[in-house]
Amino acid sequence: MKTQCLLATDKNALATASACLLAGDLVALPTETVYGLAANALDPQAIRKIYLAKGRPQDNPLIVHIPDASLVEKFAQIPKHFDLAKFSQTFWPGPITILLQKNGSALDSACAGLSKVALRVPDSAFFCDLMRLSGLALAAPSANLSGSPSPTSAWHVKKDLVGKIPLIIDGGECRVGLESTVLDLSDPIPRMLRPGGISLERLTDYFGEVVCVFDVKEHQAPESPGQKYRHYAPSLPLHICPPDQITYNCDTVYLLTEETKNQLQFPENQVILLGSRDQLAFVASRLFASLRLADTTNFKKIVCESLPTAGIGLAIMNRLNRASKG
Repeated sequence: MKTQCLLATDKNALATASACLLAGDLVALPTETVYGLAANALDPQAIRKIYLAKGRPQDNPLIVHIPDASLVEKFAQIPKHFDLAKFSQTFWPGPITILLQKNGSALDSACAGLSKVALRVPDSAFFCDLMRLSGLALAAPSANLSGSPSPTSAWHVKKDLVGKIPLIIDGGECRVGLESTVLDLSDPIPRMLRPGGISLERLTDYFGEVVCVFDVKEHQAPESPGQKYRHYAPSLPLHICPPDQITYNCDTVYLLTEETKNQLQFPENQVILLGSRDQLAFVASRLFASLRLADTTNFKKIVCESLPTAGIGLAIMNRLNRASKG
C-alpha cells in the first residue's frame, strides 16, 4: 500500500482525509495528546483495519472521538448523577475521555464488545473540522504499532505505519504528548482508568472523590486502553530507577532530567535530556520522542529516572511503568 503524507495546512488535506474515511479507510492525524489512527466509528470493517494495521489485541477497546458534547447522547446513556453540560464546559475540548454505558449496539466493534463506550472531544481544530466535514464520529487509538511508544510527530507515524495505511496528516508535534485521561463516569464515584493530560488533583477538586483503577487481571478484558498490556515500550529493555540510585554503565543510554544530569555528569552521548523536574508538562511532551530516540542508539538498555507523581507526573510514571513491564 502506498502511504500519502499531507501537511495539515495543505488546502486539500481536510477534503482528502474526509474522502478517505468515508471510503472506509484509515487516516493518521494529530491531536493535542498523540497522533491518532482514525476510522469511521460505526463501520466494523474500518475498525477491523485499525486492529490489523496496529497489530492491536482484539479485546482492547478504542476511544470514539466526537466534535462536541452534544453528540454524547447519540452514543451513550447519561446517568442522572452526571452533569454533562457543566463537565464539557470545564474539560472539553481537551485531553480527557469519559466512559459511559453504550446507547445501543452501533459501536460494538469500536468498544471491543464491551457495554461501555469511551468518548472524547479532542482539542484539535483539524480533527474536529474533519469530523464535521465527514459527518463521522472517529474511533482513533494511537497511530503506532501496538505496544510501541506512542507517536507525537508525523515522523513517528511514518516509521511505524508507512505501507500499512493510505494517509498521514502532518500537523507538527503534539502539545500534551501523552494520551488522554480516561474516567469512568457510569457510577456516582468516578473511576480513573488511565491517568493522562488532566491530572488526578484537578479531577478530585471537581468531583470530590476519584478512585484509581489502572490495571486489570490477566484473565479480564480491559475497560480502557492502557490497562492490561505492555504499552509505550521501546525495543530496548527499559529500567526505571530513582535518581540517587542510578549508576554508570557503558552499555546504557540514560533518560535524565537536567538536575540529575548535572549531578551525574555521564558522557553526553549516553544521555537524553528530558527537561526539568520542575516542568513535568514539558517532560511529558517529549517522553515518547525520547524513548524512540533511545531506541535508535547502539546501546543495549535504557535507564530512565523516576519522577514525582504529582500532577501530570502520575501519567508519566504510568507510561514508564507500563513500558518497562516484564
